[in-house]
Amino acid sequence: MNTTGWQNTAQGAWALNANSYGHSNTAHGTGALRGNIVGYNNTAIGSGALYINTTGWQNTALGASTLVNSTGSGNTAIGWGSMHLTTTGQYNTAIGMWALYNNNTGNNNTILGTGAGTNANGLSSCIAVGYNATATADYQAVIGTVANTNLTGGFGAWQDLSDARFKRQIQEDVPGLQFIARLRPVTYTLDAYGVDAFLGIAQRMDTLPDQEGRAHYRQRLNEVSTQRQTGFIAQEVEEAARSVGYDFCGVHHPISENDHYTLGYASFTVPIVKAIQELHATVQDQQNINEQLREELEVLRKELREMKTGR
Repeated sequence: MNTTGWQNTAQGAWALNANSYGHSNTAHGTGALRGNIVGYNNTAIGSGALYINTTGWQNTALGASTLVNSTGSGNTAIGWGSMHLTTTGQYNTAIGMWALYNNNTGNNNTILGTGAGTNANGLSSCIAVGYNATATADYQAVIGTVANTNLTGGFGAWQDLSDARFKRQIQEDVPGLQFIARLRPVTYTLDAYGVDAFLGIAQRMDTLPDQEGRAHYRQRLNEVSTQRQTGFIAQEVEEAARSVGYDFCGVHHPISENDHYTLGYASFTVPIVKAIQELHATVQDQQNINEQLREELEVLRKELREMKTGR
């Protein structure tokens, strides 16, 4: 059906079948870019890749059933079924089988790993790295899943932006002991299966044809569910901060029914430092009082000695 399109390459049954004005497209595979009409600068390699794309441009789809797109632009999908349900989402990057599979309208997501993605349609600006890693809110970055409990880290401390040139409205209003004393440290076991079901990972795993892979993953969830962990309960921390009027950034409150509580344990460092400073001030005051009492006692002793000697 090509009419005025130019610089297109099509190989495979129904590849670029509906193209009329689109240009600079490359389609290899049965049904690749089949529905494209005016989209341009798209590359689709694999059966059904960019199957329903009509007007989207500058998309790259590598793998069967990848990026079954209609109008979204600037997307990159690599791996069987990656970004399979995306229609209007833009500027997403998904690498891995089923990566960002259920995204439809979300934009600017970066996803790396088999089954990695989001647990709700329409989330944007998320980062998910690792097998089945799942983001639950906009602008969230996630590494791994509940199964990854074996010392995630590197060879240096995690660094956050902290520069006086960019900080505004600075106030010394962090509570110390008043907040810290209200926290309840606990040990607990985690319902790993419940977390995976909430994130939609369990449902995706049930569709895997690889029975051995499913069995191995479930075995790992069993192991995680019996591990004793140490920490706080986010809702209790939130209530403790609220009770002292502290807008504590270490608690993430769910912003939707698809999101869940999280704690940033590094954020506890600041009120702990404040608590230590308060304790130090109390100790210093007590030392000053003790020193004053010693001086007064020495004066009394001197007076007693003088009285005994008759001076």
